[in-house]
Amino acid sequence: MQGCCICLRKQGVPSARHNQEEAQCSPAGGEEVDAGVLPSQRVQLDPRARAAHEALGEEVTADDVATGDRLAIADHLFATLRGSHNLVFANSRAAVEDYTDLLNRRCEGARVPDEFVPHHGNLSKDIREHAEARLKDRSHPATAICTSTLEMGIDIGSVTSVAQVGAPPSVAALRQRLGRSGRRGGPAILRLYVSEPDATPTIHPADELRAQLVQSIATVELLLQRWYEPPAAAALHLSTLTQQLLSLIAQHGGITPADAYRALCVQGPFGAVNSPAFATLLRDLAAADLIRQESDGLLLHAETGERLVNHYTFYAAFAAPTEYRIVTEGRTLGSLPLEQPLPAGSLLIFAGRRWRIQAIDTHAKIIEVTRASGGRPPCFTGTGPLVHDRIRTTMRRLYEQTTVPAYLDATAQSLLAEGRAAYRRLGLHDTPLVGYGNDTLLFPFRGDAIMTTLALALHAHGVDVIRYGLALLISDITPQAAADLLAREGVPDSLALAALIPDKRVDKYDDVIGEELLTRSYALRLDVAEAQQSIDALAATTQHSRAVNLDTPKPAASPRRHRIGSLPYAVVDLETTCLDTRKARITEITVIRLHPDGNEDRTYSSLVNPGSSPGPTHIHGLTKDDLTTAPHFPQIAGDVAAILDGAIVVAHNVRYDSEVLSAEFARAGYAPDNLMTLCTLALARRFGAPGSSRRLADCAADEGIDNGTAHQAESDARTCAALLQIYLDRATAQGLQWFSEIGATGQLPARPWCAAPAFALARPRVTPK
Repeated sequence: MQGCCICLRKQGVPSARHNQEEAQCSPAGGEEVDAGVLPSQRVQLDPRARAAHEALGEEVTADDVATGDRLAIADHLFATLRGSHNLVFANSRAAVEDYTDLLNRRCEGARVPDEFVPHHGNLSKDIREHAEARLKDRSHPATAICTSTLEMGIDIGSVTSVAQVGAPPSVAALRQRLGRSGRRGGPAILRLYVSEPDATPTIHPADELRAQLVQSIATVELLLQRWYEPPAAAALHLSTLTQQLLSLIAQHGGITPADAYRALCVQGPFGAVNSPAFATLLRDLAAADLIRQESDGLLLHAETGERLVNHYTFYAAFAAPTEYRIVTEGRTLGSLPLEQPLPAGSLLIFAGRRWRIQAIDTHAKIIEVTRASGGRPPCFTGTGPLVHDRIRTTMRRLYEQTTVPAYLDATAQSLLAEGRAAYRRLGLHDTPLVGYGNDTLLFPFRGDAIMTTLALALHAHGVDVIRYGLALLISDITPQAAADLLAREGVPDSLALAALIPDKRVDKYDDVIGEELLTRSYALRLDVAEAQQSIDALAATTQHSRAVNLDTPKPAASPRRHRIGSLPYAVVDLETTCLDTRKARITEITVIRLHPDGNEDRTYSSLVNPGSSPGPTHIHGLTKDDLTTAPHFPQIAGDVAAILDGAIVVAHNVRYDSEVLSAEFARAGYAPDNLMTLCTLALARRFGAPGSSRRLADCAADEGIDNGTAHQAESDARTCAALLQIYLDRATAQGLQWFSEIGATGQLPARPWCAAPAFALARPRVTPK
């Protein structure tokens, strides 16, 4: 990863060392710019070894496992900010904890007092107030590493500077954050730190565009133009409306429905919610035990609503899973939303410190901890704001220009040049379509609402599509066929598209809102008209421009070739929460290990608690109740790793299964350096019956195989294993001898990679007879 820094100085008397630069570059409205160069990367401990070290009680520092770009950013922050008052916005609560720990370790190494404090919505009130008090105390320097909790509203006085790690979430947020500094007559200073992946032969075309950097530049340019995102006036904002209603009841000791509607929807900001929709919302909240209505019509808190309003997390607007209180020596540090279990003895970072878990009380939702030396940041959830269409269209203009903003450091200038070169090489100035192997990449350069609408429209037309950064990856279709499909079919209406989403819960209170309102609310997040306009523009470009076609990167040659029949097989099938490999969580897993001759060795099968919604229940048939008592993936990681060990991983569309599986291992603290994989979907194209759709059920029917119950992991894995044997027999009958000749990719892991013990823990699906 490569890191770069952008620094803005606004409306103030600059320091002497900037005078020469400022005479040369003043973008707009009195802003001046400065640049800094980040240190080079360093070698650190292999992250896969972390859990093994911690299990032995050995110290594993954040520096040992942080990526090189994150270490470089921490070094630059420490050198630049120490000794003054600052805010560092880290975009996520996990990053807040990680950077606080990295920076305070640097304080320890320099033998200076800790100056860096965390601030986010999951910390207890006293810890947050302590951080705020330190910022207001001008006698001692302090820097808060924070999320949007310190963006506005809390009085902390003026700070010397503001830093933003990662692309800003919006222009409005960037403007609000910049406004935190420069209030005492000095300049308002904003530094942006951006990381981009290294350029390698296998880099994805979307990553070549250096989108994080270009999005940051676009946000800054729009800030300098004094533009920011307008409020989404047409949206229902039902989750926020729910919170405001509960607050009104608390403020007045009760309120009538008519008065609440008048205050919130007629005179207030929720004008898009009409009277019938408000009445439906009240019924949904009553059904969830958040409110109740007295005989005189007054709305009051119900039992669940009373507990919710009196909990400090009520004032945070983000969504969070089950909260556990973290306690040390009788003192509450804050709360931790657990998406996966943390066994006693494991370590974590919280409140900027390292802790070892002593005990977990699942009934009282309490985790008892003591100070320790190692640890990993806790995993938080939450959704950020959608990127506005104006930002994406500005990004496109930046790619097509040649001017270089004066506020970029040398690394940023180089990365911008790389992104612009990639834009030209991909032919995106002529057409937004790029052929990528058997797939097509669509680069609309439109906002997230339009991107989501286009993706759902493609899905509605039976096309597999995956969001990848700035691109939509459309599977198994040529660029021209993709353009023809979109032009022919168009975009369905927003309610029909919203109905395709199995789980529309996005905001904090969406889980208590009924399906009817959720569908209407989600439909308003889409933009059918602009998506159709994008399709019309796409049709016009394809008439006079041909898309660039790229080969997908070829994997590095294996140091050793393996003959067919020389390795065992691990046939995998997963049921998951969604199709996005970066977000999907496993709900059921089956691995059937076969001997090299194809005979079955052993089978591992279990339901898995994803720690969130089970996703498309109508597909895999698994409900939240089915998964509540199932083990979480970290509890079975050792068992799964053991059955995969030394085997070639086989699946129907193995790219999806292997990426989801690797992501789950990475979240648990382990990650294979490589996997050798073989795809029965690809084998079906070469050795299956002609004309088949290549779906697993259709391939099975073509070969006369009983597919059992579709979308049950063990049934699908057994079907896949049977197809594998048929296709291998046909391959060898044609004289093929090597796995590489039939499409196997990757390599067997070079060394043991999962230190998790195998507990033989499993909870198979119970199928009614």
